[in-house]
Amino acid sequence: MIGHKQKQKTRIKIGLSKKFEKNYNWKGDKVGYSALHKWVYKKLGKAILCSWCFSSKNVEWANISENYKRDINDWIQLCRRCHMIKDKRLENLKKYCYTLGHH
Repeated sequence: MIGHKQKQKTRIKIGLSKKFEKNYNWKGDKVGYSALHKWVYKKLGKAILCSWCFSSKNVEWANISENYKRDINDWIQLCRRCHMIKDKRLENLKKYCYTLGHH
């Protein structure tokens, strides 16, 4: 079949037959952090409005359960500040800065 050109319709069907779960590289819930965020972005699109403070600046997808499951219902739109509050990273950053004497 080398040199044989497939019709456009056939190439599309072949491509669709190997998407997501059907792909041999599919890892399911064992997916890495970056790949999971890319998957969420593909499924849900760009995060545009914080669900907590309704800001539209620096909005990102945040995992609700912190288990990083491949579950669309386990993600929420949060601005970076609210995301840091939710994950307790803002609290940890303040403690760290205090111990360094940056208070």
